[in-house]
Amino acid sequence: MGGHGSRLGGRDKGLVSLHGRPLITHVLRAMRPQVSETLIVANRNLGRYQSYGCAVYNDQIHGNLGPLAGLHTALLHAQTDYVVCVPGDAPRLPPDLVTRLWDALVEHQAAISVAHDGTHFQPLCCLVPRRLARDCASALHAGERSVIGWLKKYRLAAAIFKDTPTLAWSINTPEELHRAENMA
Repeated sequence: MGGHGSRLGGRDKGLVSLHGRPLITHVLRAMRPQVSETLIVANRNLGRYQSYGCAVYNDQIHGNLGPLAGLHTALLHAQTDYVVCVPGDAPRLPPDLVTRLWDALVEHQAAISVAHDGTHFQPLCCLVPRRLARDCASALHAGERSVIGWLKKYRLAAAIFKDTPTLAWSINTPEELHRAENMA
């Protein structure tokens, strides 16, 4: 999922090039070995995203409501009991992201687990039960726009990723893109 890309000149962040390939290809390369299905939620360039061999969906609740609407759409369309949500502009997701999210969920007997970089939650990297789709829709209709705000309604487990560089979680500015280009 990606936002409006306003800090990157309005570009579709998932399609911004890093090391000669769109960011979404880095995300898919990291996630496909970890999950049984992948789907993309996008509100523009759907044809380009479909070329990556995934089901592609627009937000099911319209109005440019942000990433929470994208999470809701993923919860509606997933075929699994849990949905791993990651942003489409996260180039260096850990190869054990799903395992660590699941382990934190089980260990803390939580409803949802969220990646934590040792300093902050990374709310767009989370593991959410699909059964919460209706509540997510209700929150959106009530005006909630914050992913972490909605997630915090539930018992959360923090999956700690202190060992993962900050730029793994998303690329938001030209400076971050430049730094990511210079990383091995």
